[in-house]
Amino acid sequence: MQIINIVCEEDRGLLVERSAMLHRLLDPLPKNMLQSEKKVTDFACDSRDANPANSGETVDEGCPMFLVFESGPAEKFDAVVGADGVHSITRRYIHRKIDRELNTYAEPVAWHLSSELPLELAEEELGVDYFGGPWLHGRIGRGAYIQHEVIKDGTVVLCTIYGIGEEEPATNSEPAIRALLEKLFVDWEDGSIAKKMIGLITPPGDLISYPEYGHTGGQGTDYLASSYRRTCIIGDASHAPADWDGAGTLLAIEDAVVLSALFAKVMDPTQVPDVLSRFSRGRRDRENSVLQACRDMDRLLTGRNKEVGLDPDKLRAGIRSTMAVIHEFDLNTHVDALVNDLMARLDAKPGAS
Repeated sequence: MQIINIVCEEDRGLLVERSAMLHRLLDPLPKNMLQSEKKVTDFACDSRDANPANSGETVDEGCPMFLVFESGPAEKFDAVVGADGVHSITRRYIHRKIDRELNTYAEPVAWHLSSELPLELAEEELGVDYFGGPWLHGRIGRGAYIQHEVIKDGTVVLCTIYGIGEEEPATNSEPAIRALLEKLFVDWEDGSIAKKMIGLITPPGDLISYPEYGHTGGQGTDYLASSYRRTCIIGDASHAPADWDGAGTLLAIEDAVVLSALFAKVMDPTQVPDVLSRFSRGRRDRENSVLQACRDMDRLLTGRNKEVGLDPDKLRAGIRSTMAVIHEFDLNTHVDALVNDLMARLDAKPGAS
C-alpha cells in the first residue's frame, strides 16, 4: 500500500472530539433554559391554531409563534430556530407552509461502521506509527474510505469505515454487511489493512451499519426554503453533509454566529421575520458551495472521481482545493455583509427612525 501525505504539516486543522465540544457548549447555559423533556409536535401562528380542534386562520406574519408539545400547554415565542437535526420537524413545517414537498425528508446518502478501541489494541493491529499524536489518518481506496483518530486524551482510537449510499447494505445482518465489505475492498492493492479494520470495528456477530442522512434534493430552488415568517432552521435541519467532512458542524456553528449577530440588531419582535429572511437568503450561497464541496470530497475519498482516481498527486490537489472551499472562508466579512444588509432593509421600512 502506498502512503502519501495529503495535507502538509502547516495545513493541519484542529481535531475536536464531538462529545467534548458539546459539553463545552452546553455547560455555560443556565440549567433552567434546557427543557429536555419537551417534545414539539406542531407549530401555530395563532393561539387558536395551537388547539387541534381549530382549523387555523391566516394571520399577520408579525404574530408570535406557538409551539405545540406532546404533553402540556402550547407556549408562545417571538422566534423559533429549529436546530432539531436531519429529521427536523421544523423543516417539515416550513416546507408545508410554502407548499414545497420536495427536499423535505432526509434520505440515506452514505453509511459507516465504527468502533472505539483501546490505544494499545489499535497499535498492535495497525502499527504504532499512526498514533503518535492527536491526528486523523485516512486511507483512500476504490469504493470505500477508512479512517482512525486518537480521542479521549490519547487513550482511545476511533476506527471507521465509510461507504457511499448506493452501496448501502441491503440489511443489517452480519453476512450482508461482511459481503458488502469484501466487495468494496476487493480492488485495494493491499487488503491487509482493510481486513484488520473489519476485524477491529466490531466483534463477530455484532456488525451494524449506520446510515448517514442528507437532504439529497438540496440543490437549486428546492434548497432555498430555510425560513418562514418567524421560524427558521439551522445546522443539519437545513443542510446535512456526510459526516466524514466535518462540514456539518462547521456550518452549524457559522449559522449560530450569523444568526446571533443579526438578532443583536432586533429592537422589536415585529422585525424577526426580516431577520430570518435575511439569514436564509444570505447563507444560501455559502451553504450550497460547502454542500457541493462535500459531494466532491465524497467522490475523492472513495476513489470515484474518474478524472482523479487514486493518483496521489491528483488526490492531493483535489482534496486541498476542496478543503479550501470548506475551510478558507472569512466569517467576519460574511457576518458584516449580512448585518449591513439587514440594517438597510430595516431602515428602508415605513416608520423606521
